[in-house]
Amino acid sequence: MKTKLVAVIALIFCAFMAEASKVEGNGNIITKEISVDNYSEIELGGNIEYSGNNFWGNRSNKKFPVFKYTHGRSASLKITIDENLFPLLSIKSNNGRLAIRIQDGTRIKPTQYVIEGSSKTLKYLKTSGPMDFEAQNAFSEDQLEIKISGSSDVKFPHNVKLRLGEFSVSGSGDLVFEDLDCKNLTSKVSGSGDITLKGKADEARYSVSGSGDIKAYDLSVNDLSCSVSGSGDARVYAKDNMNLSVSGSGDIRYKGPASVHKSKSGSGSIQGAN
Repeated sequence: MKTKLVAVIALIFCAFMAEASKVEGNGNIITKEISVDNYSEIELGGNIEYSGNNFWGNRSNKKFPVFKYTHGRSASLKITIDENLFPLLSIKSNNGRLAIRIQDGTRIKPTQYVIEGSSKTLKYLKTSGPMDFEAQNAFSEDQLEIKISGSSDVKFPHNVKLRLGEFSVSGSGDLVFEDLDCKNLTSKVSGSGDITLKGKADEARYSVSGSGDIKAYDLSVNDLSCSVSGSGDARVYAKDNMNLSVSGSGDIRYKGPASVHKSKSGSGSIQGAN
């Protein structure tokens, strides 16, 4: 009986502490410019609550938390957020990496949260919280690595030209390229989010081991390999060669004139969609 009582008290204490760590925005919105060193890497994370009657849960609302990134300009950073929440942000810029998080042990509920940043180059992007990322212009890079492990939606609506692209989604967020031009591309989905690709690539390797999907009918690839070992699906297009394998319950649907090599050992399927 004593053990049960201690357990109940511990649970009540934990619940109290969790509630005590939440700070709600006071509605007094401010904008601050922060001096930062040059950066080519961005890390976004933090405990942001988005349930309620303001922007939470509605990405069509312009107040949804977002990082608006401009490529090709000198390093800059501007943050718009509730006045009482700004001191709870952890902003670090060193060794070429810009990291913006919420302070440990704190959960914030902002009325508005917008980050505007720019840098001359972008080689790495990692998101682990409910902060969206939107590129504001077209750009070229030698290589770009993107890791999404939270609920972020990462969007590149303009042309992006890369020699090497490495993209992975292990959370519930989505990655969208509207006009990608890439020499060598690797895309992996191990969570419930999706990767949507449009444009062209010389070589591409797709892997789906989660419940999310790769949607790439509109990415024209010369040589393609695609494996599905989870419950998600892949929609692919290739012109020269395709190596397709399914070992899970997911499916591969393919288009294009490429020669096709199939391997199937799960309950899923591999079928043409032309």
